[in-house]
Amino acid sequence: EFCRNNNIAVCNVQGGSAFAVAEYCIGSVITLSRQLHLGNSALHLGEYTSIRSKMLKKKMVSLQSQNVGIVGFGSIGRETAKLFNLMGCQILCFDLVAPDPVEVKKVGANISDLPTLLSQSDIVSLHVPLTTETEDLITKTELRLMKNNAILVNAARGGVVNEFDLASVIESEQIKGAVVDVYSKEPISSENPLLNLSPIAKERVFFSPHIAGITKQSWTELFRSSWENLSLFFDNKTPKNRQI
Repeated sequence: EFCRNNNIAVCNVQGGSAFAVAEYCIGSVITLSRQLHLGNSALHLGEYTSIRSKMLKKKMVSLQSQNVGIVGFGSIGRETAKLFNLMGCQILCFDLVAPDPVEVKKVGANISDLPTLLSQSDIVSLHVPLTTETEDLITKTELRLMKNNAILVNAARGGVVNEFDLASVIESEQIKGAVVDVYSKEPISSENPLLNLSPIAKERVFFSPHIAGITKQSWTELFRSSWENLSLFFDNKTPKNRQI
């Protein structure tokens, strides 16, 4: 209200970090699917033979021919779908707002309802904002629809996934694992159920500190676009993607 009443423009830089987030999703899923994170610390401890055997027993999986479900088909979801498709994956997409068929076709995707997407996908990647509609979008009900070899990726917002339910299905091996970049409370609390998984269950989670969209290139684009909008505003021109 203050911005509206004082002629202060509020704008969104759309898609500025889309490639960075998509790249993160690809990289983190490869890391988890190939168990690469296990080798990093083990070799420093002289566990070359044992960790290699452990990784082989876990049956490392490539992205090629995997079914990927994209939940949220905005600029980030579309870019993520595009990269997974380039890696040889089949793409399903779901959004609370019907996806544009033209954009769907561009990335080789098929529109799906959420239960079908969850039940058919080997990888489920979330790209929705946190709203009253998306809070707890993924709970135990939805997680139980997923394959037991599936990976859930949350590089969207922490509140989209119920963390207690996610911890439960990972602990019980109802899904293969998860990539988690965002949390219901940030910085993440020591009481977060995902940090209190058993040591074996923790091996099935790739953690990062809300960093998916941050690269040198993405920040450069965000600042460039923001500066362009400032210039437009003070030149009495219409800023791009104005929200207020």
